[in-house]
Amino acid sequence: MTTAHPEDPAQISTGNAEPDRRFGGGLKRGANAVLIGSAGVGKPSVVLTDAIAAADCGEHAVYFAFDEGRAAARCAGP
Repeated sequence: MTTAHPEDPAQISTGNAEPDRRFGGGLKRGANAVLIGSAGVGKPSVVLTDAIAAADCGEHAVYFAFDEGRAAARCAGP
């Protein structure tokens, strides 16, 4: 997550064109997003990368993993 869109400050870019397109231009500040997909496609890596980028920009993010152990989540991070 990098910047708010100038035309809609409540909308935050993920910094990646494809997820931004799928989310209609970015994520809505204060909203929840769920990333669902097949096993092994890199969902934790994408989410953790975005969460870390959000924190680096002063935003807040929470990552909930219901089927990942703590060690697996640590390995998925950048």
